Amino acid sequence: MLSQVITRLERILKDPAPSFKPRQDAKLVGSVVDKDAIIFHFAMKNIIKMLGVAQVDGDPPSVKKHFTLLVQNVVIMGLASWIARSRHDCLDVILGGVRIVQDARV
Repeated sequence: MLSQVITRLERILKDPAPSFKPRQDAKLVGSVVDKDAIIFHFAMKNIIKMLGVAQVDGDPPSVKKHFTLLVQNVVIMGLASWIARSRHDCLDVILGGVRIVQDARV
């Protein structure tokens, strides 16, 4: 599912500037303050919804709800990690300045 989300996001993103260099060593921070966490999850959930990621069908509602939340959180963190490494030029636009990447010297 994460690869599906990344592929769809790559299709809608404009190409980066010619001087853009991916940061394959980028790592997400361990935690953010509450107000930034709200912004981060809201932005990432909206991206996933905008990209049309489907829910799992056929399970009982309680199983579906917990599984969907787990999958959603895994996709959110995987997508955030991919953006941090591959398209960090989009982070400020997507997250409005919320810092989710560790400083390079850490």
